[in-house]
Order: sequence, then structure tokens, then C-alpha cells
Amino acid sequence: AYQRTHNAEAAVHVFESLVQQYPQSEHGAEAQFTIGVILGGSGKEADARGAYAAVGKKYPQSEWATKASLAIGESFQHEGKYVEAATEFEKLITLSPDTELGQRAFYNRGWCYAQKGQPDKTLADFGEFMKKFPDSVLAPDVQFWIADYYLKKKDYIKAQEQFQLLVKRYTTSKWADTAQYWAARAAYLRQDYKPAIELYEAVLKNFPDSGWRCDARFGEGDALSELNQFGDALLVFDSFTKDFPDCYLAAEALGRKGDMQFTLGRFDEAISSYRKALDAAREGDPTLRNQIYYGIGLSYEKANKLDEAFEWYSKPVYEQAAVPDPNTPPERFWMCKAGFAAGTIKERREQWRDAIILYQRLADLCPDMKTLLEQKIRKLRVDHVILF
Repeated sequence: AYQRTHNAEAAVHVFESLVQQYPQSEHGAEAQFTIGVILGGSGKEADARGAYAAVGKKYPQSEWATKASLAIGESFQHEGKYVEAATEFEKLITLSPDTELGQRAFYNRGWCYAQKGQPDKTLADFGEFMKKFPDSVLAPDVQFWIADYYLKKKDYIKAQEQFQLLVKRYTTSKWADTAQYWAARAAYLRQDYKPAIELYEAVLKNFPDSGWRCDARFGEGDALSELNQFGDALLVFDSFTKDFPDCYLAAEALGRKGDMQFTLGRFDEAISSYRKALDAAREGDPTLRNQIYYGIGLSYEKANKLDEAFEWYSKPVYEQAAVPDPNTPPERFWMCKAGFAAGTIKERREQWRDAIILYQRLADLCPDMKTLLEQKIRKLRVDHVILF
């Protein structure tokens, strides 16, 4: 009762009394073990290990003695003492290799290597684990780590294989839908777009409650666009906006819908989609916002509506210049791209001074383009005799 009400000191006192007064009690070993649990939960890891060690000394034949051996290793692990933790786990692996606790020790030892910055040793350990204990309750976690290891190494072929192996072997695992999505993502990242589409569709078909469904639908549209199947991609992004209106990718999906409409020459529809994307865009995301501004400007330019195109192209430049956020690095790629396009429109209209003023402002905001812009300004001044 004291433990449940988080009165750690009183709980430890009572459990210690039980062990001292009734050392042969059937509850003695569990009480001694629980003292370690309470002390560890209070941040007293060294004291906790002492309590766990006492279980092995006082009750060496009990099931709690084996649990205490594992708990000592985990206590070292909590403190970041991975060498000591691995040593404790190895003892248990040697004593009880085929038990559930032995498997847990095997698993924990692998994590110790990873936390020590030795992921290759973890890979070897986990590979051995999968050979010995493919039916362990920990096997799906181990399999996912292996797949993720290859993904981080950008070995997308092996990553895809390992993720798909997890889905095949452990269909009811909590990792199954995540593995299905990342198998698709691995295929996409190695530019194998057709299999990626099939794998994304499998997330939608086989995992109706998955949190990866909106990501999978977006990925499907992305892969179709990479295959230049813009009509099909447009249908996917259109269905995304209807089926997943609350997804964190909603604004990006509307933007991609606009991209597809633009590619198909449907500029008015593209502008409409981009405007909706702008409304849905998260606050504090200048990259997406400026990209949308550029998309709207380009759509107006293609429709030969240059006044509107200039208005949207110039928005990123003047918004950044007017309200710079000192705590946030400026988004430069789309801002500079849009600003340069705005200046080009001024040149097309032979509004040389306006173009020079815009390029001067842009040179202050886009250091990577400063030399190019200064050369352009000098050329405009010389070619059109503009001295000031």
C-alpha cells in the first residue's frame, strides 16, 4: 500500500521488516526484490543493486534471484554504465541462455553495445539472437532494429528486405505497420518506385488502424510523380486531401496537388490548390510558405498574368525584410528563387530601376547569390545608363 501511494521510505521500511522478521516466508524473496525496485525508482541505483544482490545471497534458489541478476544489469544500464551492464547480462546469458530472462539479457546486451557507440557489435549480437530465438517476444523489436540499422546506413536494399521480413514473420507485432511503411520508404529512397507504390498500398490495405496511413498515401503520390504519372499522382493527392484532412502532411499534399495541376498545364486549378495549401500550412514553417508563394507566382507567370506573378514572387522577399525573426535562421532557398523571378519580371517589363532595387534588397538577404546579383546590377546600370 505504501508503494502504491508512492511513499518509498515507508514501503522500504515495511519490506525490510518482513525480510528480517520472516526470512523463510514465501514472500521474502519478492519483498527483497521489491526493495530494489523502489530504490531504483527513487534514483538510488547503487542502493538498488545492493538490494538485488541480497536476493541472490538470501534466496539463491528462488525465481527472484534470476530476476535480480537481470535487474542489476538494467540498473547499470540506467546509469549509463554500459560495460558493467553488459558484464552482468553476460553472466545471466551463461547461466540461463534459453530462458525468457536469458533472452532479455541477450537483448539488453545488444542495446548496451549500441549505446556505447558500437552498433556493428549490436548487429552481430542481434543477428545471433534472431537465429537462436526467432519466436521470442523480443524478436520483432530485434528485427526492427536490424532493419533500421541498414536504413541509417543507407543500405536500402537490405533495409527493405529486413523490414519486409518483419512484416512476414510477425504480422501481429506492434512493429508490423511501421515496418511495412519503412519497407516502402526504403524502396522509394533507392528510386525503385513501382515496388514502393505497392508497399505503400499494402499499408493502406492491410493496416486500417495504422498511424502511417496518411504518410503511405502521400508517399504513393510522390512515387507516381517520380514516374511522371502526373495524372495518377494528382488523383492520389486529391484523395489524400479528402481522406486525411487532419494529417500533418495536409498542406504539403495540397501543394503537391498544385504541382501536378501545374505540370498538366491547369494553372488556375494549381493556383487554387496552392492557396488552400497556404491556408493549411503550419505557422512557423517558412520553407513551405515560401515554396507555395513561388508556386503561385510561377502559375500566374505561365498564365501570362505578370502583375499577379510579381506580387506573389516578391512576397517572401518583403516579408523577410519587414519582419525578420532574430531567433530563426531565414529560409533562403525559396525566398531567393522567388525574388530572382520577381526581378526577372521587372526586366521583362523594362522596369530597370525597380529591378535594380529588388536585386539590391535580395543581395542583402541571399549571401550565396550576392556576387551574381551585383554583376547583374552592374550590367543593368551599364546597359541602360542608370547611374543612381
